[in-house]
Amino acid sequence: MNVKWLVFGLVVLLLAGCTATGSDTPLSTPQAGIPDLPPVEMPDLLLFYMTSPHAGWGLTATQVLRTFDGGANWFIVTPGDLDVVDFAPFYVLDEQTFWMLSVDPSQEKESVLYRTFDGGLTWESFSAPLGTALIQFLDTKQGFAMSDLGAAAGSQAVALLKTTDGGATWSVVFAHQGGIEQDLPFNGQKYGMSYSDASHAWIGGNIPMLGYTYFYASDDGGQTWEYQDLDLPDAYHDFYTGVNAPIFFSATEGILPVDLYGSSYARIFYHTTDGGQTWIPGERIISLGLYSPISFETIFLWTGAEQLYITHDSGQTWQTIQTNLDISAMLVGMQFVDESTGWALASPDGAQTSLYKTTDGGATWSLLLP
Repeated sequence: MNVKWLVFGLVVLLLAGCTATGSDTPLSTPQAGIPDLPPVEMPDLLLFYMTSPHAGWGLTATQVLRTFDGGANWFIVTPGDLDVVDFAPFYVLDEQTFWMLSVDPSQEKESVLYRTFDGGLTWESFSAPLGTALIQFLDTKQGFAMSDLGAAAGSQAVALLKTTDGGATWSVVFAHQGGIEQDLPFNGQKYGMSYSDASHAWIGGNIPMLGYTYFYASDDGGQTWEYQDLDLPDAYHDFYTGVNAPIFFSATEGILPVDLYGSSYARIFYHTTDGGQTWIPGERIISLGLYSPISFETIFLWTGAEQLYITHDSGQTWQTIQTNLDISAMLVGMQFVDESTGWALASPDGAQTSLYKTTDGGATWSLLLP
């Protein structure tokens, strides 16, 4: 399945494995199958992405990290010439394969793309004409990026680029041009890009228009676009909407989270079984929490409060799970890798982030860090 971009809450995006320890006990010496890497004590995580109950990646302000024991211990794999990481856009294909963009604010259209195919033991870097961008890879060769070309009130220009050599070189597929009307309009903020294969792509976002869903599809790799209407429930025709990136689990099955803003807040998960030709709305859920799909059918959603939501039918119906934790005022990250194992990242004001873990599907959470 596709990994959701981790840009503003996202999580996004969904894997394979290297040998893990199988426990959450501290690592004092390298164990079989685990690289000998420098440890970091109590990292202040900004973002994380787990690829299994044991293995995952994390970012701090200055480091790229890996864990092999479910988040209890972290090890440094930062590229040698990189000093600032922060909330860098990244994409995880599997436990070994990772891309990350480093953007210099003074170079609006340029960035450096780092990639590793061996879990961070070695890195390659390439100058990339991406600037600030969202990135997605289908495999170790094929990738796509949506680069920000600038925004105005309620509008945003973007460029879409593709790579066929794992990010070493990029070519422009589509770009907004001033004064020219194009099938992907300049108006609208664009924050959800997703490719299900090299030909089929979608872009979501929002526009300040009641009852309008900003959602465009392409069947030629992003060169041309067509508006794709979504059926809103009658009660929400006078709401503003925000369409997130669709997440595909196969060539035919995918989900699409749509946020609703008005007299109240809600979210609807649409689903498709025909490769995105049609999208069927599910039951609305009165929550705009973080979501983490582990399969086409099963999705977790949580605000950090004492009730966590789960669906087993792609968002058609929802059940609640009572939790032992309330971090609703500070939840900034949440991910499950199966129906039992999940993590939550909390960011108290002025304090180090805290990482929690559950092994019973979200009912009980234990503190891992700090």
